[in-house]
Amino acid sequence: MAVALALGAVIAAGCPRRLDPRAQELPGVRREDVERYRLALRALDEQDPGRARALAEPLARPEAPLELAERARYVLGVASYRLGDLATARTLLRPLAERLEPGEDAIELQAILADLARRQGQVVEALGHYERFYRGARPVEQAYIRAEATRLVALLPPEAQASWRQRLELPAGSAVPPSGAVGLVVPLSGRDRPLGDRVLRGVLLGLGLLEAGGAPLELHVRDSASSVERAAAAAAELAATGVVALIGSPARGERAAVEREAAGRGLLVLDVSLATAEPSRGRTLRLARPPEVRVRALCEHLVREGHRSVAMLAPETPFGRAMLQQAAEALRGRVRIVGELTFPDGATTFVAVAKQLLQLRPEALLLPVSAAQLELIAAQLAASGVIPTQNVPGTRGGQAPPVRLVLSTAEGLGERLLRHAGRYLQGAVLAPISLGGLPVDDPALAALGERFRRVLGEEGGALDALAHDAGHLLVQACAAGAGGRPCTAAALERGLEGLQRTGATGPLSFDAQGQRSGPALLVRIDGMQLRMVHPPKVSYNGRSAG
Repeated sequence: MAVALALGAVIAAGCPRRLDPRAQELPGVRREDVERYRLALRALDEQDPGRARALAEPLARPEAPLELAERARYVLGVASYRLGDLATARTLLRPLAERLEPGEDAIELQAILADLARRQGQVVEALGHYERFYRGARPVEQAYIRAEATRLVALLPPEAQASWRQRLELPAGSAVPPSGAVGLVVPLSGRDRPLGDRVLRGVLLGLGLLEAGGAPLELHVRDSASSVERAAAAAAELAATGVVALIGSPARGERAAVEREAAGRGLLVLDVSLATAEPSRGRTLRLARPPEVRVRALCEHLVREGHRSVAMLAPETPFGRAMLQQAAEALRGRVRIVGELTFPDGATTFVAVAKQLLQLRPEALLLPVSAAQLELIAAQLAASGVIPTQNVPGTRGGQAPPVRLVLSTAEGLGERLLRHAGRYLQGAVLAPISLGGLPVDDPALAALGERFRRVLGEEGGALDALAHDAGHLLVQACAAGAGGRPCTAAALERGLEGLQRTGATGPLSFDAQGQRSGPALLVRIDGMQLRMVHPPKVSYNGRSAG
């Protein structure tokens, strides 16, 4: 209570000067107080709002210098918001709305105040904050603001709607009235903000909210602020609003928190994190194929191709060792494994590895590595004569390059790999999560890649693709299960049964445990494009039918 009264006195003493909470100069303030304030800011940046609040509270008392107390109030307000103390956050931050210096802090402040006003049903106030936030926001944030504001504007009297639509660049009306709502919990602030940005824009694209014509489902977004506690609270809040499903955060701890909250309410979760084979908590659909599944798919292709020997090369990390183990188990007794090699994580030279491979002379090489690592490795192996180079005679010292087939998971595949290393990887077979912006001979995947480029202005990455597919799947399942009526959780479940659609990550289907089912996405490098590698069809007697 004493702290609350002290903060109230500080707020009442506010003055109309502009405020920059990151400014370095604090004349007349004790050095130890300046250091304490800087530690509070650092704790806020490091996603430790409890420590930030504990450090800032003494600096906001009435006896503290006014400029220091005002800055401390900003830290306290943001920390309170991230800790779920919304009433305190609103009291502390509202007086700063017009006074904070332009920049990232001001944008985050407007976003927080808009959310606080929206929660209290203050529609016009929330729209006002969204408008201020909109002016300095990034394109993906602007798309989010338009999605949130469209729903709020519809609550206003008809005569008040036109002005807000113009100010926030909203469409005149939705061509397809929303039939339900889905929730999204992602970090839009804090250390994991880049991940949240990717997921948000992918979901917006998958739901059709980045293009004209409206969307069949509303999207309700909550910022986890890179905090497990905030993610759990956001999931609980969204569940209480009646959303039919949640799309969970890509951050590991947050993902688990969202799944726990949803499981207790029987709510479907779509997991867009990049790699996990964990059992589902409650009802969860995992959009990404785990890397071990993709490694096994590469091994099966290797066996089908008839190569007699293989070497494997992976980073010396828990992930790399696990992938080598998966491959060894899949190939044991079927193909001769002549070497299981590793390299230090972060290595940029592979001369020693190339010498080993020249001695081992495997017919195939399996690389469970990222696209960036594959680019470096391929160039050096080609220079050493381990793999061939396009349009270059295939002999070195009288011997042809031993490796005839390269296979890789190529995590993070994109245009850069073919541009920089394509001539060394002709015929290589890849099992990525998604294809980035690369041209491919599958019309549906090619059209999706072009759509990403047209709408986002760049090729989509794996997180963009997974998030797009989550939104796309929900739209299709609701359409199938609701039959033109409002989409409920039960209708969504009905629509998911037997649903077969192709997304940016390939065919979308799931097993009883919520893991992706069906064949993994395999492609072969052919020139400067990709060609789909389809598994053989199986006849009624179980034999290959071609």
